[in-house]
Amino acid sequence: MALELLVDAIFETAFDRRDERTRFQWGCLLAGFGLLLIGTAVSLSRGGPYGFVVAVVGALFVLYGR
Repeated sequence: MALELLVDAIFETAFDRRDERTRFQWGCLLAGFGLLLIGTAVSLSRGGPYGFVVAVVGALFVLYGR
């Protein structure tokens, strides 16, 4: 159930307002999703704070691109 809500939120954020975004916002959105995935993988594999920091930066990019 939580995974379904996460996927719905990602698709709603990425594809909801297509006409209002600039190219820079699209780039930030794409980079943010990539950084979130990388940050999650790094934090699960290494367990240090580096993955968390990368994920926070990715979340900021997603919020700007939204």
